[in-house]
Amino acid sequence: MRFLNRIDNTKTAKRLRDAITKQGVSQADIAVNAGLNQSQISRLLSGQFQRRTKGLNALCIYLKVEPVTHTVALSLSKYPDLSSCLSEVLDGSRQRERAVVLLLRSARKLG
Repeated sequence: MRFLNRIDNTKTAKRLRDAITKQGVSQADIAVNAGLNQSQISRLLSGQFQRRTKGLNALCIYLKVEPVTHTVALSLSKYPDLSSCLSEVLDGSRQRERAVVLLLRSARKLG
């Protein structure tokens, strides 16, 4: 099992909105000073993001807000289709294992 730190978009967006209210700045002011589009700021403030982006980082830095993260356990049992596929493909040989690992690592470069 692997553990990942994921950003909590709902709580992070709330922190960002609270910081804007506290600092009394407008989205237009932030857009000019942080180098972001107003529509991008609006999207971030509504929590419409799933990972860290340059825009999110810029907004957090500008507003002096630390994103909220939570730890997620990544387990193969949560991906039954992948687990089933691996069961079909793997035949117990190291050669097949290496081939699947190479394939998966090359797919990681696509995302």
